[in-house]
Amino acid sequence: MKKIISFGMLCAVGLSCAGNVSAKDKDLGTPDKWSYEILHSFARCVVNRQPDKVIQILNAEPRSKASNDLAGTLTEAGSCLRVATGAGERASLRMGGDTIRGALAEELYLKSYATPPAAPSEEQAVAPFQGSGKPQLASYDVVMCATLRDPIDADALVRSKPDTDAEKAALKNLMPVLSKCLPTGANLGFDREALHGLAAEGLWKMRKADSQTFAARPGS
Repeated sequence: MKKIISFGMLCAVGLSCAGNVSAKDKDLGTPDKWSYEILHSFARCVVNRQPDKVIQILNAEPRSKASNDLAGTLTEAGSCLRVATGAGERASLRMGGDTIRGALAEELYLKSYATPPAAPSEEQAVAPFQGSGKPQLASYDVVMCATLRDPIDADALVRSKPDTDAEKAALKNLMPVLSKCLPTGANLGFDREALHGLAAEGLWKMRKADSQTFAARPGS
C-alpha cells in the first residue's frame, strides 16, 4: 500500500516539520554532511516519478491549503524516502514544508532546463514587479522579483553546490538585486538553502511563461 504525505501532516512517511533530518535504521553521519544530499535525493526521486504532481504543487500558492492538499497526492513519497535514506521502512526525514517545496522546485527546474536562461533586456531588468501583496509570502515575492531581474545569477545559484566558490559568487552577485526588490522598510532574512529553492521556483515559473507577463501578474 502506497503512503501519502502532505506538507502539514507529513508523518505518514516519517516526514515532519521539526527542522532536522534523521534516519533511524542507518547511520548516515552528521546532519550537516548528509541532510542536503538526502533531501535532494528524495526530491529528485519524487520529481522523476510524479513530475505532474510536483508541477501542480508549484503552481499552487505557497503555504496554502491547496498546496498542502496536493502534497497529499505524492503517493511515491514513502518509496522515495526509503530510496534516499537507504533506511528501510523506518526511514525518517524531518523538514519543514517550505524546505521540501524548495527542494522539489530545484530538482524540477534542473530536470526541465539543462542550460541557463537568456539574459534579460534592459527593460526587463528594471520592470516593475507586482507581487502577491500577502505579507506571509514576502520572501517568495522578493526572490521572484530578483530572479526576473537577474536570472543569470539566480540560475548560477541554483546550479551551484552548497559551500562552494560558485555558490559564493552567485550569492555575491544576486544580493544587490535582492536588496533592490525589498519593499521600503522591510527586513527579511534568507538562508542559502531557502534561496536555492525560492530562486529555482522563480526561474521555473519565469521560463514557463513570458517574463514580462509573469512580472505583471499579481500573486504568481
